[in-house]
Amino acid sequence: FLKYQWHDEFLRWSDFTEEDIVIVNGTQAKRLLQYYEAKVKEKYVAIVSYDTAKLDYKKYLKLGEYYDAMIVDEAHFLRNLKSDRTKAIFSIGKNVPVRYALTGTPAVQHPKDIYGILKFLYPNRFKSVYQFCDQFFERVFDPFAYGNYTYGDFKPYMEEDLQNYLSCMSVQRQTKDVMKWLPKITHQTITLDMTAKQQKLYNQMRKEFVAEID
Repeated sequence: FLKYQWHDEFLRWSDFTEEDIVIVNGTQAKRLLQYYEAKVKEKYVAIVSYDTAKLDYKKYLKLGEYYDAMIVDEAHFLRNLKSDRTKAIFSIGKNVPVRYALTGTPAVQHPKDIYGILKFLYPNRFKSVYQFCDQFFERVFDPFAYGNYTYGDFKPYMEEDLQNYLSCMSVQRQTKDVMKWLPKITHQTITLDMTAKQQKLYNQMRKEFVAEID
């Protein structure tokens, strides 16, 4: 669905036409033809899902050397550095001169999650996740983690340093500022009758704090 949304937004906000935009999908043979057709065009946009990039990057997306720019949506997925999806994006992006990362949640669980995005944007500057984490975060002993340690809170004064650093390369927009036509959030409580099975589970949970589901 998002691929087609990107297609519509390119038509809405740019001078690209239907013929300039390729939504990559289908069989392997069809995708190969789509990459080739995009490559030979003077002006084009190739819209590729994460899953498709993961399948194709070793063979077909080496055409990345012909791309002028790359936009990665939902870039917080890059926090998992070992996933094939992340490896695909890094591999493609390193050959593209202009890169953008879009996300509403750059750090999902820990501030170090931001590293994947930084590596995509500046692969030559951010070569080691351990070096990055050692610079900004305290090491915490963890017998179950690789190397027997993980990373906890910021080192003294490092949180502000990282925020200042990120402010030089990122822009944050809040929904209330860019989508002022949206109505305020309203809350409504709707009471529904439970089925006999739902009522049985509900009563069991109230009584025993556990429920057995068939």
